[in-house]
Amino acid sequence: MSRTETYYKWINTGYELFADSGPEGVQVEKMARILKLNKSGFYHYFGDQEVFFLKIMDYHETVTLQFAKEVSELKSFSPGYPQLLIKYKTALFFQMQLRKHKNIQLFGATFIKTRDRNNKVQIPLWSEYINVADRSVAEETLDLARDILYSRFKLNNITPETMIELFENIRNIIQKLKNLSSASIQK
Repeated sequence: MSRTETYYKWINTGYELFADSGPEGVQVEKMARILKLNKSGFYHYFGDQEVFFLKIMDYHETVTLQFAKEVSELKSFSPGYPQLLIKYKTALFFQMQLRKHKNIQLFGATFIKTRDRNNKVQIPLWSEYINVADRSVAEETLDLARDILYSRFKLNNITPETMIELFENIRNIIQKLKNLSSASIQK
């Protein structure tokens, strides 16, 4: 196994553990056990956990840049966006963990940077999907949709179908609210 290959095995394993369990789930001994490597290799590559967290934040930014590029190429929200979320589900749940732990400066800064960059390509698709022109409303409702997604699903039980159903339910609720608002204005 080459040095680079081993280095990225540590990064990928830490990234997956962080996505699943947050920073407390990223333990050197646990990663070494999973990888069947000596934990001294971790210290050789990263020195300490603080440097390791910096490296997995850099990795997350790289992954989410690619995600944003693919979102920007979508013609419509559904089914393409939910399918992309499945393709990038580890990054999705990594982002959720960043949000949960945004009080830690590194995690909060990474969360905001990746969220804001991704929103630039996600909000127009979402806005069209829910038929809401107001960007701030679209952004707030997408944020709520993410919170619901994070509360209902885990890495191992999320599917495109369950996400499509969730997004359709949210879109239907928004439409009902718009209809109620129109009806009350007409009275």
